[in-house]
Amino acid sequence: MSRIVITVPAELFSPAETSVFTGSYNPGAFACGPDEYTTREPLTYNVVLTNVGGAILVSGSVTGEVVTACGRCLEDVVVDVQ
Repeated sequence: MSRIVITVPAELFSPAETSVFTGSYNPGAFACGPDEYTTREPLTYNVVLTNVGGAILVSGSVTGEVVTACGRCLEDVVVDVQ
């Protein structure tokens, strides 16, 4: 699985500055614990970087749908990601 790399802009090195990054990302097939997931469409992300004095605070969200096998019947199940 590839990853998203966000370059911290120079203006974010000033206290109390904030930068927002949005986009989409298709992780392909991936595992989480014993389960495997796939995406039908890219996931959407919103990331906020904030200079809080001595550090950069990273917060955000990811939304979309992933598909996995039901633990009982093994049929595909669509799961909302929030």
